[in-house]
Amino acid sequence: MITDLKDKAKLEQIAERIRTLLNQSIDWDGQTIQAGCSIGAALSGEDGEIYETLYKIADERMYEDKKHQRSNNRQRQFPEDGQPLSSS
Repeated sequence: MITDLKDKAKLEQIAERIRTLLNQSIDWDGQTIQAGCSIGAALSGEDGEIYETLYKIADERMYEDKKHQRSNNRQRQFPEDGQPLSSS
């Protein structure tokens, strides 16, 4: 939770920075590990004032982000020709 943040553009920058950092692959004992994350955020004042409302909105946005990322991932795995990308 980030407190005292009122700028939606700044919030989006922070979320994108977190996503970029967590999406970097890691070399672990000779294996490449790829992780990722889905992020949902809500701004106090703009999206509501009550914690429960803000939490619910952020949770809904996180699931929207997850759906969006899955859709993008399918497009990367199956380009326009419909064939999976080579794993090599």
